[in-house]
Amino acid sequence: MVAGLTNCQRIVNFAGTTYLKGFAAILAVVEVVGDVVLWYLCYNSDGAYISYEDSRVQRAHNPQGFPLGRKLSGQ
Repeated sequence: MVAGLTNCQRIVNFAGTTYLKGFAAILAVVEVVGDVVLWYLCYNSDGAYISYEDSRVQRAHNPQGFPLGRKLSGQ
């Protein structure tokens, strides 16, 4: 749902963190609790390109991610 709202079309593991990435928006996994994934959103309101290495994207000491093929227990 959140990927559609932010127009993020790709899910990628980068530097130990899972991201949903669009052209001007990026969502980073903050925490995975059971079947719930908490995301951090960073975007350029002017529609300019955003990089995985943008300084506004939060970097945790313990990066959060999950295997891309993983099924949540409710599926």
